[in-house]
Amino acid sequence: MSWLELDDGILEHPKFIRAAKLGGSEAVHLWLGLRAYCGKHLTDGAIPRDMLYEVRGPSNAKKRAASLAVLFAVGLLEDDGAATVQMHDFLEWSSSRDAVLAARDRARERKARSRGSHAVTDAVTPLAVPPVVTNPSPLLSSSTPLTERDPPTPSVFAPQGADIAKADLDSFAPDPPKPKARERKPRQAQWRRFPADFEPDDSHRKLAAQLGLNLAQQLLEIRDHEFAQPKSDAAATLRTWLRNAPKFGAATLGGPRAHRPDPRNEAQDRNADHDARAALEASRKVREMLTFADKMKAGATNVR
Repeated sequence: MSWLELDDGILEHPKFIRAAKLGGSEAVHLWLGLRAYCGKHLTDGAIPRDMLYEVRGPSNAKKRAASLAVLFAVGLLEDDGAATVQMHDFLEWSSSRDAVLAARDRARERKARSRGSHAVTDAVTPLAVPPVVTNPSPLLSSSTPLTERDPPTPSVFAPQGADIAKADLDSFAPDPPKPKARERKPRQAQWRRFPADFEPDDSHRKLAAQLGLNLAQQLLEIRDHEFAQPKSDAAATLRTWLRNAPKFGAATLGGPRAHRPDPRNEAQDRNADHDARAALEASRKVREMLTFADKMKAGATNVR
C-alpha cells in the first residue's frame, strides 16, 4: 500500500487557486486521481494518455475534458508530445520509484530479522544431574547385636489427655448434616374459565347468605364468564366474585335485580349541565353589552 505525499498548504498554491477558479472542484478532484495513480503504480509522475480518462475524477466526459484543459493551462500537467503526460515537479515533492522499492526492501529485511530473533525452537537441552551417593548408616553397619529390653511397666498416672472434657471432644466431631431444602409445592394450573367441577364450601354459602345472593345463580354466571387475567385458586376467586356481585347489580334473594347506572348517561348529564351554564353566562354577557350600547346612544355619562 502506498501513500500520497501532499503538503497541507497545497490548496493555497497559486496554481490550485487558479485551477479551482477556472475548473471548480472537478479540476482538483481529477488532479488527485492522477496523483493517486502515479503513487500506486510508481510511475514517477508519468501518466499514459489513455489513463487520463480512466482514473478517478469527474464522470461526465465534458467536465473531465474541461478539467484536463484547466490543469494543462495552469501548469499542473505538462504535455511534451510523448506517449505519456507528466505531472509538474512530481519528483521534487514525492519519492521516486527506486526510493520506494528500496524502502520496501529494508522494511522486509527488518521484519525477517525480527521474526528470527523471536523464533522458538522445540529442542530440549538435557540438564546434567550429578550422581547422588548415599553412605551407609553406621547404626546399620554395626556388628554389635541389640540387647533385649524389658517390657514397659504400666503407669500409675492417667494417660495424657484423659482430663479433656466431653464438650471439648465433641468440638472435633464433624458437623451434623444440613437439613434438605424444603421442596416447593407444584404450581397450580391456571385457567380463565371457572372450573365446572368446583363445589362451594360453607364459607361461600355463608358469604352468599350475608350478601343476600343466590349462590346457584352466581355459580352459573361465574362459569359463563371469561376472566381477563388467568386464575389458579377457585375458592378465592368465587369469594371475590360474591363480594363484587352487589356492585355490578346482582339480584338479591326476594328482590329485583339492582340497577347499575350507565356511566355514559352520567357523562351526558354532566356535559348537558356544563352547556347550560355556558349558555346562561353567554346570555348574561349579551344583555350587559346591549345595556351598555343603549346608554351610549342616550348619551349617558355614567357608564360602568
